[in-house]
Amino acid sequence: MYLKLAYLYPESGVVPTEEIDGMWHAWILDTTKYMSDCDQIFGYYLHHYPYLGLRGADDEIALEKSFEQTRALFEEHFGVKLCEDYEASSCRDDCISLHLNPMFIEGNELNPVEFFNTQQRPCPIRK
Repeated sequence: MYLKLAYLYPESGVVPTEEIDGMWHAWILDTTKYMSDCDQIFGYYLHHYPYLGLRGADDEIALEKSFEQTRALFEEHFGVKLCEDYEASSCRDDCISLHLNPMFIEGNELNPVEFFNTQQRPCPIRK
């Protein structure tokens, strides 16, 4: 779902949840596969910028605004509410449960986009 939004809104500053970001970090380490997947999905290399929100108060505000936009896009496109109260729910830690382990099992033929589409579930704290 995140990759679809990144594809649809390349200039918008869509940001991943921490779980998606963790998966992205693991995926990007397989540089050949990541480059091939990016070319297939986006038609270009999707750079990962891990510093948004870490360069001071203004940057943290920019991260919060970007995440609010991301939340709105998730709801608009997928009907998924990442969290109603970002601060109170610790959404970036807990919200979308992807259960990434099957992706790394030998013989798994799913690419990351297919994996996201089969594993996404509603936020576990919003039962």
